[in-house]
Amino acid sequence: MEQVLVVERNKLLDGKEIPHGFHKDDLERLLQNIHKFAYFINRPDAENNPALKQIIPYLVITERERSPDNFGAGRDGKIFLVQRLAGQTEKRLHNKYSIGIGGHINPVTDAQGKEVSSVPDIIRSGLERELHEELQVTASYQYKLAGYLNDDSNSVGQVHLGLVHQMLVDDAQGVNVLEKDLMVGKFETISEIEKQFELLETWSQIVFNDFVKKVN
Repeated sequence: MEQVLVVERNKLLDGKEIPHGFHKDDLERLLQNIHKFAYFINRPDAENNPALKQIIPYLVITERERSPDNFGAGRDGKIFLVQRLAGQTEKRLHNKYSIGIGGHINPVTDAQGKEVSSVPDIIRSGLERELHEELQVTASYQYKLAGYLNDDSNSVGQVHLGLVHQMLVDDAQGVNVLEKDLMVGKFETISEIEKQFELLETWSQIVFNDFVKKVN
């Protein structure tokens, strides 16, 4: 059975309520608590338990040449936009658009088959796995943690917490969707994405409004 990485909700910010939306405040404290208190649990036991937050890396990809430090490339800055097709198993995302690549974090083993215990390494491995399962990336890239994302307004959001990473690539031509029957994707300008805002899945709407637009 699939296991996923979780943290008890009340331990993420030392008992403080997790605010709605994308945030940078308390990021270091939240990250430290994830590293300290995270553990694995069977996914069905986590999916309907709002007392737990499943940790989800959420990767937003932009061109390095247009944004050497952040998204600050004006209205012509380009971000990788994907559309999830009906072939995907997650029906709630069918035909929705997203500016984030991400998914659940599962246990990791090293080259000797020993389970990795370092939570930072587990998260990093989970992020890389999701990236390369969904995309073929031949361009040079690097990423950094930009903030965290919380949406308790619905039953799905209540049991997930996003770690939003910004990924900069050297060449937009070096990022392509792997399984084209499940997803299509291409770089779009911020202004073009804004025109399709209502088609974005909820997390992407939050990140677009609270992060992408605010640094442009």
